[in-house]
Amino acid sequence: MRALDGIRVIDLTRFLSGPYCTMLLADMGAEVIKVETPKMGDDFRFFWPFQNKESGTFMCTNRNKKSVTLNLTSEKGKRLLAELVKQADVFVENFSPGTTAKLGFDYDSVKRIRPDIVYASISGFGQDGPHSKRPAYDLIIQAASGLMSMTGYPDRPPVRVGTSITDILAGMFCAYSVVTALIHRSRTGRGQQIDISMFDAGFSVLENAVARVTMANDVPTPMGVRHSSGGPHNIYRTTDGYVVIATGNPGQWKRLCQVMGRPGLGEDPNFDSMAKRKAAIEFVDSVVEEWTSAHSTDEVVNALEEVSVPCGPVLTADKVVEHPQLKWRNMLARVLHPTAGWVTLPNSNIKMSETPGELYAAPPTLGQHNVEVYSRLAGLSENDIATLAAEGVI
Repeated sequence: MRALDGIRVIDLTRFLSGPYCTMLLADMGAEVIKVETPKMGDDFRFFWPFQNKESGTFMCTNRNKKSVTLNLTSEKGKRLLAELVKQADVFVENFSPGTTAKLGFDYDSVKRIRPDIVYASISGFGQDGPHSKRPAYDLIIQAASGLMSMTGYPDRPPVRVGTSITDILAGMFCAYSVVTALIHRSRTGRGQQIDISMFDAGFSVLENAVARVTMANDVPTPMGVRHSSGGPHNIYRTTDGYVVIATGNPGQWKRLCQVMGRPGLGEDPNFDSMAKRKAAIEFVDSVVEEWTSAHSTDEVVNALEEVSVPCGPVLTADKVVEHPQLKWRNMLARVLHPTAGWVTLPNSNIKMSETPGELYAAPPTLGQHNVEVYSRLAGLSENDIATLAAEGVI
C-alpha cells in the first residue's frame, strides 16, 4: 500500500513546475491522470535528449503517471474533462493566470462539479497582484526573486542556478500544499484553492538574506562558494580537480590547520573566530589552496575526513550517477518504457519505513491511457473512444 492510494489527480500541467508537483504525488501512490493536447502533448516531449524518439527530459518529471489526450477547446472535450473531475480529489494546473477561467475550469467552475475538490494552481507571480500577468520562466523568476543577485562571483555578472530551481521549488511547495489540503479535507469535508507562485518559492529560500537587509542593512552579493559568516568555506583546486571545504567551528579550523601542517595558524588569536577569518578570508583561502593544490582530490578528502573536517569532491553528473551512496539509497531505477525500451531514471528520494516513494510505472506515451481512463471513468465504449479520436477531441 502507498500513502496516497485512492487519491485521484487531474493533471493539466506541462513543462516543469506542475509536472514536478504531480510526479511527487504519483510517487506516493496517487493516480495522476495527465491531460495532454492531442498529437502534441506536453511541450517537454520535444526536449532533448531522446531515446527512440522519446524525450528523456519529459521522462524525468512524469514517472508513475497516466496520459490521456483531450482537446479542451471543444465542447465534447470540456464535457469529458468534467466527467473526470467528478471522480477526482485533486485538480492541478499551471497555465497563465486567467486561462482556466476562459476554458471554463477555474476554481469556482470546478468546485461546482466537485464541491470538495483540492484545486492547485502554479504560476510565475501568483493568481493576482500587479505582476500576475507577467511572463515567467525560471530565468526570469531567479532574477526577480533575489536568487540570481546572490549567485556567482564578485565583480562578475549574476549567474543562474544550474537547474530550473524555482520551477522545482514551486512544484515541491505545491505537492506539500496538496497533501496538507487533503488532510484538512479529511477532517472537515471541505476542499480549497491553492495558489503557488514561483516568485514566492524563490523568495522563500533566500535563507538569511531578508534578515540581513531588514536587521543589518546589508545587501547580499555574489560570494562564489564562500559563506557570509566566514570560513574557510570555499572551493579549492587540487592536482586533479576541485574540492570543497566547509569549516563551521573553531575545532574544525584547528584540525584543518593541523592537517595542512600549519598548527600555529590554528592557535593564532588573529584567526580564532569565524568573524576574524572572514576579515582575512583572502589570506585564509590562499593558505588552504596552497595545501590542496599540492595534493589530489582523494588525498585531500581522505585526510580531512579522518579528522572530521567537512569536505567533499566536486563531482560531475557522470560521476554522481556512479556514486556508491546514490546506488545504496536506490536513487536510480531502470524501467521498461513502451517505446524507448529500458531507461534509467531518477527514483523518488522519499524514504519512509511504511510508504516510501518509488518509480513503479514508466512515464507514459502520449495518450497511452485513453482507453483505460475514458472507459473506466467516463463509461465510454471503444467505439465511442475511436469516434472521439477521429473527431480530434482526444
